[in-house]
Parts: sequence; C-alpha cells; structure tokens
Amino acid sequence: MGKSKKKSSSKAHAVPPSKQNPVGTFDQAPSSSSEEFEQVENNNNSDDTTNWTKVGSTDSSTDDNQQQSLPPNTTTTTTTTTTTTDITDITDTHNTTTNENKTPTETITTTQQSNESTSSDSETDQQSSINKNMNNEDEENKALIYERISALRETAPRSRKELYQRSYPIFAKIEHLNNKKKVTQLPYTYSISSIRKSNIGKYVKEYTSLLFQYFEWLNQNDGDKDEKAYICDILRIWDLCERLHFSGNEDDTIVSDLVDWLNLHWPSEEASTNDLKRFHSFDSDDEELVIVDHDDISNRSGDDDQDESSTSETKIFVDWMLIRRNLLRGNISEAIQMLKACIDTFSSDNQGCLRRIIKLAESMPPLPHNNNNDYLTQWQTWTLIRTQVSDEFEGFSSSISTTEQQDPELNDRRIRKEINVLLKILCGDEKVISKVGTFLESFVGMLIYCEPSRTRTETATLAERLGDLQQQSSVEQGHEEQKESIVVATCHSILLCDWDGALSIYDDYYLQTHLGHALICAGVMPKGDEGVLTSIDHEACINPVYHIMNTYAKSIAHEQNMWDEAMGYISACSSNREFWAKELLKERIDSVQNTSDLDQMLQICENHHFLTLKKLLCKILAEKYEEQDNLQDATINYARARDIASLDKLADKALKRYLDNGVLEEIVTETNETRDTIEKSTHYKFLSQYQQLCGFLKNNQYDEGANLIKQMLISINAPAEFQVILLIDSMSILEGSTNKHVIFNESETLDLMRRLQQTRNDMHENVFTQCYNRVRSMSNSNIINNDDDVISKISQTLAFNLANALLVV
Repeated sequence: MGKSKKKSSSKAHAVPPSKQNPVGTFDQAPSSSSEEFEQVENNNNSDDTTNWTKVGSTDSSTDDNQQQSLPPNTTTTTTTTTTTTDITDITDTHNTTTNENKTPTETITTTQQSNESTSSDSETDQQSSINKNMNNEDEENKALIYERISALRETAPRSRKELYQRSYPIFAKIEHLNNKKKVTQLPYTYSISSIRKSNIGKYVKEYTSLLFQYFEWLNQNDGDKDEKAYICDILRIWDLCERLHFSGNEDDTIVSDLVDWLNLHWPSEEASTNDLKRFHSFDSDDEELVIVDHDDISNRSGDDDQDESSTSETKIFVDWMLIRRNLLRGNISEAIQMLKACIDTFSSDNQGCLRRIIKLAESMPPLPHNNNNDYLTQWQTWTLIRTQVSDEFEGFSSSISTTEQQDPELNDRRIRKEINVLLKILCGDEKVISKVGTFLESFVGMLIYCEPSRTRTETATLAERLGDLQQQSSVEQGHEEQKESIVVATCHSILLCDWDGALSIYDDYYLQTHLGHALICAGVMPKGDEGVLTSIDHEACINPVYHIMNTYAKSIAHEQNMWDEAMGYISACSSNREFWAKELLKERIDSVQNTSDLDQMLQICENHHFLTLKKLLCKILAEKYEEQDNLQDATINYARARDIASLDKLADKALKRYLDNGVLEEIVTETNETRDTIEKSTHYKFLSQYQQLCGFLKNNQYDEGANLIKQMLISINAPAEFQVILLIDSMSILEGSTNKHVIFNESETLDLMRRLQQTRNDMHENVFTQCYNRVRSMSNSNIINNDDDVISKISQTLAFNLANALLVV
C-alpha cells in the first residue's frame, strides 16, 4: 500500500508553551497585501523566533519542486521525500524495466521495497485474515443489533394507554426497592446506598427506553403531531434527569453527557425564533461583538468601480452564528470544517488569525469523563496556550487598528471581530458565552471551556451564574428578557436542582408522577411522607409529588379504566393510601350493581394490601350477599371484614330460623383468614357449638353431647329460647344414655334445676311447648300441648338423675 507524506499533528502534546506553540504567534505583517501569509520557522536563527513571512507565488507556472510553505511547528529540511508504491501491485519484471529510468534516489527506494516484499506478503496475508475475522464479527454484531431493534419496535407502545400500562411495572419495581428500605425502619433522611441507587438507575433507564420506543413508533407510523411533540418534550426532560442523577458515579464529570444530550434532543437547526432573538445581535456600542450572520465575502470590496471578473466570483456565505453555536455545543470539528471552507475568501491578515484559532481548537484536549490527573495536566497546559494566543491576538489587533482607521475595510474589521468572538469562546469568556447561544448552549459551552471538571452534582451554581449573566446582559442592552419555553425552563430548574420548580413548570401528571417518584426513592428529593398510616377518613399533608400521584391515579382509572394500576400508584403513599383509595373507589362502590364488580375491587385491594379498605369492601359485599339470602358468603365476608357485630347478628338470625322451621343451617368452613374473627363472635360460636351438639345427639354420642352442653350453659350467647332448648336437650341426653356412670353430677343437676325454675318464670306461655315439640319432632316423639307437662317431664328426669348421683357418691 502506498504511503502518503505524513502531515504534522493537529493535536498539542502536554508540554509547556515555552517549549512548543502549536498555534503560533500574532505579529504584524510587513506590508498591507491581499496575499496569504504563513508562519514558518526561521532556520537562520536559533530558539523559536517567528515572524510573518510571505508565501511563495500561487502562479500556475511555479516549479513543482519548489519548497512549499509548511504549517506551524513543521521544520523545513532539504531531504527529498519520495512516494513509495504498492509492492503487491508490481511484478519483478516491471520493477527491472522501470528501474532503468529512475533517478538514483528512486532506484534505492524500489530496491528496498523488493527486499521487503516477502515479509510484506506474509504481513498482508495475516492482516487479510484478521480483517476477514473482524468483518465476520461485525456482521454478527449487526445482525444482533438489527434483531434487537426489531424486537424493540415490535414491543413499542402504540398509544398513550399502552405507554401508561407499560410504565406501571417499572414504577412498581422502584417502589419495591423503596419498600425494602421501609422494612429496615431507617429514618427517611438516611443516605441511600450506592447499590440501591444503581438499581433504581437501571429502572429509570427502562423509562427512557420506553419513551424512545414510543417516540420512534410515532415517527415511523405518522403519529399525531401533538403527541410526538409531547413525547419529545418528555424525553428531553427525562433523559437529562437520567444523565444527571441516575447514570455513572457522582464524582464523574457531566460535560460529555450534556454535550451528547444537547445535540441529541436539540439539534442546532431546531432552535426557535424566540431562543435566537436574545443573541441575534449585540449592542452597537460593544466594539468586541458585532455579529454578521451571513457575510457575502466576495461582494464586499468597498469599491463601486470593481471589474467584471471580481463581481462574477462565487458568493461565499459565512454563518458565524452557526459556527459559534457549534463551538458551544462541543461540535468543534464541525466548526473547524466551516471555518476551513471559507478561510480562502478572507484577507491575508484574517487568514493568519483564523488559522491560529483553528489550531487552538484542534489542540483542545478531549472532553473528560472523570477528573484524572492526565486530563487535568492536559487542560492546564491548553489553558496556558489559549491565554498566550489571546494575548498575542489582542496585541496584533491593536497594532493594525491605526491602519484600518486610515483606510477602513469594514468587512475585514467585522470578520476580525467575529474571529475575536470565537477566540473568546475558546478562552472561556463567560460573558461572551452567555450572549452567543441559547441558555442550554451557553450552559454546555461554559462547562466545556470554563469548568469541564464539574461533576454531576455540581450544576446548580453554574446554572445560577449563567442565568445572572444573561439577565444582566438583557438589562445592559435594554432588551426585554426573553421568556424560556416551558421545556427549557424546566431543564433550567433541573440544572439548578430546583425540583419543585421543575415539576411545577412542566405541569404533566405522567412526568410528575414517575420522575418525582424515582427522585424521591433515589434520595434526590425529600420524601415528605413520614410513613404513618392515617385514618381512612382523614388526609395528611405531605410531599406534593404524592398528591399529584393521586390525581394521576384518578385520571387513569376513570379515563383509561386502569383501576388496578391506579390503586398501585396510590399505595406508594404510606400516609394517605387508605384515604385516597376510599375516595377513588367511592363512586364506583356507590354505583355497583352486582357482587362481581365488588369482588374485582376486593381483589385489587388485596393485591395492594389496602387492609382498611378491604374490610370496608368485604362488609359491603357481605351485605349484598345477605340481601340475597346467601348466608354462607355473607358470613365469610363479614369474617374477612372483622365485623363481629354483624356476625353475631347473622348467627342470631340463623338460630331464630331454626326455632321457626327446625332447619339448622350449615356453618362456614373456617380458614386462616376467618378463624380469629369467628372465634371472637360469641353468637356465631354458639351456633357452631349447637350444630355440633345436634350431631352428637343424632349419633347417640351422649357423653360428648353432655360435655358440650356444660360449656354452652356457662354463657348462652343466643336468643332466650335456647335456654329452654338446652334444658330439653339435657333431658334427651339423660333419657337416651344407657351408661351406668352419672352424666351430670349432683352440682350440675342442681344447676339445671335452678335454670329450669328461672326459665319458667322468665318465658312467656307456650315457649316450652313450642321448643319441646320442635326438638322432639326430629326424633318422632309424642307431641305435648302445654308448658306444664313439658316442665314436669324435665323436672322428673333431673330428679331421677340427682338420685343416681347421690347414690354414686
């Protein structure tokens, strides 16, 4: 492969400017001329003496072997440089033939190439193999990337509702991390660990990826214009927050990320008219800054009698505004290309100045990602160089000002002032930087050229200083302060770390909910929620983000029918979760027509652990079942609601129905959730015991029945008639028992006799008869028609048992 002559490097090494000056010096030209001037090293003098030297003629008849002018820092030598040819394309026969016509130097070069042909062939084959493997790897990587992109497109949200639905799982994962912190019972002022913050950062990136997917889908499918603008704005804000607070380490520099962010979300051509008004022109009294947005260089000679050849030259327009903005945005190579494209149209003086500006820009160290010692050394060296260049330019401009005043060339002066603006940007002049770009461009420019070592957590003071400079500039120039767009104002507040201001300026529930929640969980914003559960009937005053979250939950529930997700958002607020959940479901509960809707709401409450609201819904559901005479489900839901009073009432109703129709209803099967409540309901416990007693009597298990009656008689939590029922059942046990041992001992029998006498006095007429006939009808016994006969029968049975008890003793 033929080797081309190496050009001098455009990047400066980290050496003191006294040893090397990559941008040269500014000296006054010996005479006023339109020809090009270049700085060359004076071989006749020692040290680094430089001066302005006239470049060789540009006539087409100039000898090709004439020594050409060299860029700065290139040493002129007398050694002849030859261009070698590609050995792989030349045969030995061809080499022999051509060598006869070569000069001695060329012959030596060709001979050296022939001697190295064997090793070159081997190296070429090896390199070819490496390139082939690399190409295969590239193809595989491209295939994987394409597959990944295709998968992302297929899973991209296709509507606002899908965006909301896909956002909630991310929200839930961040909240899960936050709940782990709650379990530790640490105070909310406790610093969040770097691991937890890193995990939150991963989920925040999922938000950003989701928004990018949706935005890409809208672009590819001609989505609604307003929707695309909305998602674009959300992306700008979200991506900025991710780069500042959820990416990398806190001590990493932010300048590289913000350069990428600005150029990605705000291409220079998208700056609005309002954004450009502020720096479109400068005060005429400011001699340093005169703006020429589009200069027709070829048509500004200042002479009305110029010849036709001059007027027919191609017009070159120089967009100084775009060049400045490219510098501010960190697009240094683009700015350099624009300058090089128009440099030949300038006067010799301006060409020399501009070349030094280009050299200075090219020698700038790359933007840092962290503050390592190597970068700091490079930055300090370059800072010294740019200071020297600035001083030399100022002296050069002063030295030619007298000549320009005598024979003014307005265009040259204005161009030089533009060059001065570019130099001041590169030198980090904050006042100039604040004037020549939008707020965001100026902020990035100040980071690049003034404080590139600022970290992610140190943007506030710089943003505040820039805001003051721009406000001061507007006052000095007598201009009204241009209002920032909502998105820019939001980003401004974010850079100031004014989160309340940022979230209030961009009044969007989706952004405020998800971004605010992530910032709170990451410890960037104060929580403002003490985690104390308040009453379901009272609301606590907490962080505004949670109140917005509640409003967002209501909107997606009613507008998008996303009730489960809405309850999930509300559940993130420890203090007001129960109150807000009740308020959200209140209208739906009032309008519910069937139990299936209530079952669905109850399931949502269980999913998000709304205990108080769950009890409320269970009670409402139980009442619905009770109205439908579905006592089984009614009992279960009263028990789940921990409503003991309603369970007692339900048990009494079941016992009274037994007295009316003789049918004893089945009790519910206890579960872990309902057992505690049922056991606390004394009336339902009595119902359960009596059902068990009936089973013992039916199966002739008299001893078990007697023991159970003894327990039930201690506290009869049932309708009064069951005093009689239990006495009749006691008689049945004594009559049916064939065991020789005494079932009721003396004291127990005497207690039954006292209860019989007391009950006889308390009960109204025919109660004993009704109860006896109800119980005995189940065993096909004879029916008795008056109370006295029933009481007499019970008394005789108890007296006989008492005699037996006395005999046993």
